[in-house]
Formats: sequence, C-alpha cells, structure tokens
Amino acid sequence: YTVNAAAQYVWSLANGASVRVRTDVSGSGGDYYWEIDNQDERDAFWLVDLRLAFARGPLTLTAYARNLFDERYEMEFVPVEFSAAVSGDIGAPSIPRQLGVQARWDF
Repeated sequence: YTVNAAAQYVWSLANGASVRVRTDVSGSGGDYYWEIDNQDERDAFWLVDLRLAFARGPLTLTAYARNLFDERYEMEFVPVEFSAAVSGDIGAPSIPRQLGVQARWDF
C-alpha cells in the first residue's frame, strides 16, 4: 500500500499578512519485495513533514521539518544475488530528519 494525506490551515492577519501551517503524512508498506525471488521484504514506514509559513505582500518566510520523527528505512536495496557485488548486499538508507528555513520573494 501507499498512502498520502495532507492538512493545511491559513489564518488571515491584519495588513494582508497570513500564517499557514501544513502537515503531510505518507506511508508505504504491505507485501513489497525488493527482487523477483520474494526473499527480501521491505518494512512498512511512515513519514511526517511539517511547514509553518508567514506571508505578507511579496515576502514569505517558512520553517520546515522533513521526516519529522527521523524515520529510518531502506530507500533502495539490492541483495548480493542480484547485485554482482563481491562483498554483500548493496543498499541506500533513508534521508534523516531535515530542519530548515526558507525565504521567498515574489515579483
């Protein structure tokens, strides 16, 4: 299965300013196998992203968190039987939690 959902709310403030909060939730799981032999099953995982933005005129300032709860999972996995690697399986871990700020000027 794959699930995606989002919720957003905007508060209008004085002088045309606004505050927006948004959360995005995505999940993936079920019977998902990495290769055709069905020997290596991927575990289910859920991700939560959060954004808080202040906008006034052409300026928007945003604080965000991606993968808010620092969920760890395999983004890609190739077992040694299918990779031709000498030393074992090949994999790529998930991207860890990211926190940041963003400024945007519309013109």
